[in-house]
Amino acid sequence: MKLFNLAIPGKSSRAAGTTEVEGSVQGAQFQTKSAKEQIMSTLWLIGLSIATGVAGQTLLKLGVTQPGDGGIAAFNPLAIIIMIFKSPLMMGGLLLYGVGALSWIMVLSRMNLSYAYPFLALNFVLVALVSKIVLGEAIPLMRWIGIAFICVGIVAIANSTHQG
Repeated sequence: MKLFNLAIPGKSSRAAGTTEVEGSVQGAQFQTKSAKEQIMSTLWLIGLSIATGVAGQTLLKLGVTQPGDGGIAAFNPLAIIIMIFKSPLMMGGLLLYGVGALSWIMVLSRMNLSYAYPFLALNFVLVALVSKIVLGEAIPLMRWIGIAFICVGIVAIANSTHQG
């Protein structure tokens, strides 16, 4: 008795542009999804991974620069570990990284790495914006030009087909 039959994503006997995901697990049915539907259902996970990465970086930066950080510049690994456990900002940043990693693992289970990974470049864009707005950092014009190139690349990849 077969309990589960799942085709490899991207491998299908159906028309181009669709993937076959059919089978059952104790009565639950999986429906066939087109490649576009699969991408759309995964975009929120990519967004979650990006958002938690940006928020995590911001909390880590705030945590490491708060008064009384114990002179982290001296790079004493034990002092850094102690500081992490004493700082809610640092702990929160690491927790957000964990959530981002879990969502990214789900992304990787659903789409090609070569298609999904470039979306993480949005981290560069959003970290620059958050650094300017929240942290008050000065962002030079040349860096904004580089960020614009990153955005063009992301748009080009998003408009490509996700299956190889």
